[in-house]
This record gives sequence, structure tokens and C-alpha cells, in this order.
Amino acid sequence: MKKRILFSVLTLFLLFVGLQPVHAQESFTIEHYDIQIEVSEDGVYTVTETLDVQFQQRRHGLNLTLPKRYRNVTWAIGDKVVNRSYVYPIDHIEVLSGHEVQISDEDDYYNLRLGSADTYTQSSESYKIRYQVHTRDLKLGGIQSFYWNLISVNWDTTIEKVTFRVTMPKAFDADQLYFYSDLPQDQFQFQQEGTTFSGETLSTLQPFEGITVKLDLPDQYFTFPKAANYALPLALLGGFTTLLSILCLLKWGKDETLIIPVEFSAPEGISSTEVGFILNGTIQNREVLSLILDWANRGYLSIEDQDKTLKLNKLQSLPETAPVAQLRLFNALFKNRDSVTTKELEEKFYTHLNQAIQDFSAYYNLPEKRLFTRISSTLQVVVAFLAPLPAAVLAALQVYAVEFSGAAIVFLIIPYLLMIAAIVMGCLLQRRWHSCSGGFKFGMLLGMSLFTLFWAGMLTVAFIWANQGWIVPIFLVLCTLISAGCAVFMKKRTERGQRLTGKVLGLRNFILYAEKDRLAMLVQDDPTYFYSILPYAYAMGLTDIWSEHFRGLTIEPPTWYYGPDGWTTWYMISRLDRTMNSFQQAMTSAPVSSSSGPHGGSFGGGGGGGFTGGGFGGTSGSSW
Repeated sequence: MKKRILFSVLTLFLLFVGLQPVHAQESFTIEHYDIQIEVSEDGVYTVTETLDVQFQQRRHGLNLTLPKRYRNVTWAIGDKVVNRSYVYPIDHIEVLSGHEVQISDEDDYYNLRLGSADTYTQSSESYKIRYQVHTRDLKLGGIQSFYWNLISVNWDTTIEKVTFRVTMPKAFDADQLYFYSDLPQDQFQFQQEGTTFSGETLSTLQPFEGITVKLDLPDQYFTFPKAANYALPLALLGGFTTLLSILCLLKWGKDETLIIPVEFSAPEGISSTEVGFILNGTIQNREVLSLILDWANRGYLSIEDQDKTLKLNKLQSLPETAPVAQLRLFNALFKNRDSVTTKELEEKFYTHLNQAIQDFSAYYNLPEKRLFTRISSTLQVVVAFLAPLPAAVLAALQVYAVEFSGAAIVFLIIPYLLMIAAIVMGCLLQRRWHSCSGGFKFGMLLGMSLFTLFWAGMLTVAFIWANQGWIVPIFLVLCTLISAGCAVFMKKRTERGQRLTGKVLGLRNFILYAEKDRLAMLVQDDPTYFYSILPYAYAMGLTDIWSEHFRGLTIEPPTWYYGPDGWTTWYMISRLDRTMNSFQQAMTSAPVSSSSGPHGGSFGGGGGGGFTGGGFGGTSGSSW
């Protein structure tokens, strides 16, 4: 049997050691360090370490570090040099010497704090620990290796005596057994018998000196347990979710073709505020404030455009048959008074405006007033939340299978939220498609595209990292996109919703594209026609377009607007946006609150030939 021992002699260091600054060494020495390793065929190492420690100062105990993550380990394979990173999980950590222990998982390593803060160590202590290391395929294309740091180079103390014994699960080629040490050749000895090799040092290891063993093995030497494969179950879940999404869309979520009639007048029974909810599904401050123009046109109030403020004068109360939301808002506006200025509304009226928005929204949630079927709304939420789940879960599980780190959850949460964001934007765009501007459509489509690209990028990184095949990941990505598309379009209108949406869109189209001849006829029949549609145009953000259509037509001045001397109808129209903006600023302003308080601001790789400290494992530590 041929045995080869490789020793590195640090001659240059020894020549000049006297010139180096003195290093503050640890306050203890290790008199005897014994390592016993039982290697099983499935690649699990059961490591038992006994440290006989002599303390020179009062200390509470030892901090031991058990590495489990090894980054950029370098291997020389033939003429090639490759880098690999590994994670070897550690479990079944035991303290056999009976010392009190606190174990913390620091992601890259486990820290064992041996001892008690309430007591000090004896001058001599013997620590004994045992743990299991789950090694894995080295992925070197044909070879495996038992490459282990018996003594870590990170000990900042002397180790007077080292003994070790390693038991392999079956026979191996002893010619492939190498040791690397900082000791002189004649101060280290080992022997091999059957599947076991053992050895000892004959002189003291100095601080930061270690011993590493490397035994190259055939590729099939270990039978590593196969990692749980979640790809098939998740592929089935993704396929089922996609089929379910398509079925739900076709049966309960597909909307009927929207009929948009030509509308020359406001929809009967629909206020200008409700137009926003019918088109967009939400009510904004602008849409609520359009009621001021509607109330003024119907003779319930007048507007005085004063020099530095605006004043509303109550002419009569709203009828009791008016919608509750309008009654509450109007009565709050003129509570115990017949007139109010924008100055008086500042920082006081915003709560009533918010209440009005809630009242209008609640009205359209009544079963008989719903614009969309309850089942389609429910299914849209369910499908939206399910669609990105299988692909994101697979990405996280596959990364965890490689890294064994809780950080893998990033590949679950971020891709999931990115796709949810894209779906939500798609739902908003689909809801407002007929009423939004081209700029809004472009912005939403751009946002959806970016979120989807980031989502795909995160998944791609995860699947490349895991390197467990592409068939299932690509299948799940397609399933996610199909299900997400179903979620976006799964919003079926009720019969009432179809009718009202068609009428409102018909009025909107008329406001956008009205012909002057048609408008002239309507004004001739109703001189106040311009003002009756004005609240709806304002609510839809089309005031300028609606006003421009009437340029050149004779319009009666409104009876409810009072401006400065010499004002004209076109003066009122030109100041309309400023007037309404003043109301909006006053009615929505809230008191500014201030707050105070504190403000917060691998392991190193080893070469193909190996070197001291270049292997895996190797407990290190310090006193505390």
C-alpha cells in the first residue's frame, strides 16, 4: 500500500516571525483535541469532538462554530478549474459533556455557546460535542471526495495534541488518501486499516495552523438520498388551477358584449358622482364635488366667485326622496347656516366628503344595485391569488433544496407579489378600458409588462440556480400567465350593470365627439342644456372638451353663478376648473398632525490537490 503525506513548510514565515508584531492570543490552550468521524453510505458524517481545554483567565466557556455553507470551493478537474458552492446541513447537535449550551443558526454556520453567564469555568474543562453533517453530491462529473478539516486554521490558540479516527462505510483506494498540515513531516503520523484511518500529532499546533484530510472516491461511492421532488405535484396543481380558471371564466366570468347607445342626456336616476363608480369602480373627490354643479343647475344653491374666496348660498333643501348620500353631504355643507365659504370648509369638511364616498360605494354593494355579479367578483379574487402560487412555490422549494436557507422564501414572496401587482393593474385597466385615456392605457400596460418581466426574471434566476430541469418550470409559467389572464377578464356585469355602463359610455362618447349642429338643436330646445351635462363632463374630466364644443354657440348665462362685474358666460367657463379646484382643496384639506420620536437612522475553496484548511467542516471557536 502506497501512502503519501504532503506537508507545507512555512520557511519564510519562520525566518521572519521574530519581526512580526505580537498577536494577542486566546486566554486558553487546548491540551488534547480528539476527532471521531463515522461516515455512512448516504453521505452523513457523525462527528464527535472532545476538547480538553486549559484556561489561563476567568472565562465563562467556549463559543464553537460549525460551518455549513462553503462558497467558491475551487476544484482542479483535469485541465479545468471549476468553482462550486455547497451547503451541508447540520443537525442532531448534542453536548455530551453536560455543559449548558445556547445554539444559534447564523445561516452560514451554527454557533454553540458552551457555558453559563452565571458561572466561570474551572481551570481545566473537557468539552464533548456530537453532530451530524449531511453532505451532498459534489457535482464534479465523476468523482466524490471525503475532504475534511480535522483541525480548522481559525483556532487562535495552541493545540498540544491532536488524535483522530475516521471510519468509512466501505473500502477505498488508500493511494488517494492525502493529509495536509503545517507540522513538520516527522511530527505527524497516521495509519490505515480496512475502512478506517487514524492518526495523531507529535508536536504542538500553533495558532492558525490546521490539519486537513482529502480522500478521493469513485462517483458511486456514496448513495445520496434524493431530495423531495415537488415538481410533479405542483405541475398538477398548476394545470388544475389553469383548467379551473378557464372553466370559471367561460361559465361565470365572461361578460356579455357591451351595447353602447348614443345618449344626448344624462342617464335617468344616475347622478354625476355615480358615473365615476360605474365606469371605474371607484369614486374620487372630483366626482363627489361634481354634485355642486348639479345642485346649482337644479336650483338648490348658487355660487359666488368673490375676489379671494368662493361662497355657496343655499337656495332650498334637497327633497327627502334624494339619495341618502346626497342628503347627508348637502345637509353637512349647510349645517345651521344658509351660506358657506371655502375658507370655512378648510380642515373641517373632509370627513363628510369621505363619508359621502363610503355611502355611494355602499349603495352599489346592495344586492339589487350591484354592477357585477357576486360570483364573478369572488372568483376573480380567488383565481388572482391562486394563479402565481404554483410557480413561486416551486422556485422557493428548489432554491431551498440547494441552499438550505430561509432566504429561499424570497423566491416565493417577491415573484408572487410581482404577479399579483400585474394582475391588479390588468383588472383596473380592463375595468376602465372604455373610459380611460390613451396615456393611462399606455402607463398601465407598461407597468404590467415590467412587473411580468421582473416576475419572469426572478423565476429564471431561481430555476437556473436550482438546475433541476426546465419542463415543469416552463409549464407552470405558462399556466400562471393563462390563469392571470382569466383573472383579469373574470368580471361579469349584471343586467343593470350592462345597461348603466352602456348609457354612461354613450354619454361619454357624445361629450367627446358631439357635432355642433346637433348641439345647436339641443340648445335651441333647452337653453340650459350645456349646464345640465356640465356636472357629468366635470366628473369624467372632460370639461374643456365639452366647453370647446359650444364655442360660437349662444349660451344663456347660468342663473346660479355670480362673478365680478362685467363677467360673461365664457368667463365663468374659463374659471370653472379653478373654481372647482378651490372647492376641492377646501373640502379635502385635513389638519396637519405632527409626530415626534426617535428616528433610526467558505469557507475558502481548496485546490484539486488540496491544502490545509481547504476542506469542509472544521470546528473553530473562542472563549467568552
